[in-house]
Amino acid sequence: MPTTLLSGPLPSTVIFQKSDQKNNTTTILHVPKNVHLEDPLSGTHHLLQGDGHFSHQTTIIAEPGSRFTYVDEMGGAENHGAICSTGAKGAICKGTVQILAKEGSEITYIQVQNWPENVDSSLQQTLRAEKDASIHVISLSLGGKVARVDSETECLGTGSHVIFQDDTRGDR
Repeated sequence: MPTTLLSGPLPSTVIFQKSDQKNNTTTILHVPKNVHLEDPLSGTHHLLQGDGHFSHQTTIIAEPGSRFTYVDEMGGAENHGAICSTGAKGAICKGTVQILAKEGSEITYIQVQNWPENVDSSLQQTLRAEKDASIHVISLSLGGKVARVDSETECLGTGSHVIFQDDTRGDR
């Protein structure tokens, strides 16, 4: 199972992506206390084989006082080397995103899903902001036969907030 560092500056930041040969990817990002990253970090999850199942998971933990942007790209478009047939069977892509913003941290999470026309995608997001923390989610899902995003948000203290902007279109 290959493990690779993702793009962006990484001062004391733990970030990696792991893939296996069964179309499963996992990304974990942990940003330490009071680390402010000016440039966005980014990672990708791509369907690499034709018909079948693809799962992806992203976990983000922001320690108190940290501030950063993370761009999470998911897809299977031909320009990413995917081999997705247009047969009736298609592919099923299921993902989870878990974000924890600890006290006073600020996270901007940008998610771009770009699926071929034969893909059904489903994504479950769990967003938790502690006291005085903020999470801003910008989610764009394009293509596929079916595109679904379900989000659960929880503000765990005074001054915490979650902003969620979403455009989901499964009409390519």
